[in-house]
Amino acid sequence: MTHLQRFAVSKLLGRFNHEFEFTPDAPFIILHGPNGVGKTRMLELIESVFRFDVFKIAESHFASLSMVFSGGERLIIHNKTHAYQGNMRMRPINLTFRLSGKKYGKSGVSGAINFPTDEIPLAVWREVQNEMMQAVERDASPSMKLQMLEHSGGAYLPQHYRLTPGAARGKALLDLQEFDREIVEFLDQFDIHMVETQRLLILNQGGEAARRRSPESHPQRMKVSECARDLANRLAASLTENSRRSQELDKSFPRRVLDDSTFDVVPTEPEIRAAYEEQSKLRNRLAAIALLDESMDVPLQGGELVSWQRKVLWTYLQDSAHKLSTFQDLLNRVELFKSIIKSRFLFKRMIIDREAGFRFENDNEQRISPSQLSSGEQHEIVLIYDLLFNVRTGSLVLLDEPEISLHVAWQQEFLADIQRIAQLSNLRFVVATHSPLIINEWWGQAVALNAPEMKASDGAVKGEGRS
Repeated sequence: MTHLQRFAVSKLLGRFNHEFEFTPDAPFIILHGPNGVGKTRMLELIESVFRFDVFKIAESHFASLSMVFSGGERLIIHNKTHAYQGNMRMRPINLTFRLSGKKYGKSGVSGAINFPTDEIPLAVWREVQNEMMQAVERDASPSMKLQMLEHSGGAYLPQHYRLTPGAARGKALLDLQEFDREIVEFLDQFDIHMVETQRLLILNQGGEAARRRSPESHPQRMKVSECARDLANRLAASLTENSRRSQELDKSFPRRVLDDSTFDVVPTEPEIRAAYEEQSKLRNRLAAIALLDESMDVPLQGGELVSWQRKVLWTYLQDSAHKLSTFQDLLNRVELFKSIIKSRFLFKRMIIDREAGFRFENDNEQRISPSQLSSGEQHEIVLIYDLLFNVRTGSLVLLDEPEISLHVAWQQEFLADIQRIAQLSNLRFVVATHSPLIINEWWGQAVALNAPEMKASDGAVKGEGRS
């Protein structure tokens, strides 16, 4: 799997040159520095590039950036958009892309996005820009976004004619014929997940469809009650899938038991008893997250098992393994979720519930509503749940200020939790923080973002021969 290895940007916010590089096999990199050096802006810029949000890339106010990937690919973007800010009648977008690497030949592949606005009144340009931004769905793939831009970036619309000089009417707004599709096809393979600071403040209405309509809405901004409902839905979906697979296997069970050709060698009794014990343990784990009863469907009696009994039991155990495998991924995530929350919360415990998803009780077994949890506890639940259940395997996660509302002891353990989550889902994290307690023992993974005196990455593209 290809992943981001190094990132460098020049003139971020007009003055900062920053870079970072993942060390081999490291699941996270930590960015720290004083307020105003562009930590959050860097995360937003990285997200915009991977999502091919060209308007946000252009508005990020940087001169150039370079991304180096584990497969040897390098993506370079130059941004000349802000060179025209002095003229209030126009704000053109001027971006150039170049992707190089073994697959793309000696000179690589390139493309440009240029919205020339010299002859367009500012009011018209803003209206056209808003129409294009609405046409390009946030959750669409980079390849789809390029097609959307091509479709919506033709001639000026008739409603703009009365405000547009005659010479500009009918002229193409955007020509992407020379933009090499291999650039967006390369970006298509990456999953990106941004976790922002205001994760408790917005509760999306209408689910995924509403999030797609609003480019400012993100799945991670879920309140604790929505997280609980989401887990209840996941438990129900997993049970439904298990039921479907069980019905398929149960229909063919008699035939497979009676078919001698399905057995080259009948398993021994110790093999059967070992497999039975392992499945009993798995069932107990599933019972703890409200997915199964603890007992095995078929009790295993004492005494020696004859050949036909071993054959029947082995077929049953194999079927059970297939059935229970439908729960495995959810089980791993719920167990880690419970483990992290248990280590954080005092005098209360989390209970996994099919109807409620999860709920809490104090040490007197009194039920606690989500609204009664502290803001720190709510932040911990929402953040950990989001990372475990809403992030696709193999994603790059951009995490801004995880220390918000976290007790100092929780901050010290945070990156250890992140490492466990990364191992479960093969994730990589870029964490921006102000807190030395978050960094704790991980200073070897930390990168200081300093003031303009730092020249290490002066001109992100000047060192483009480096890997």
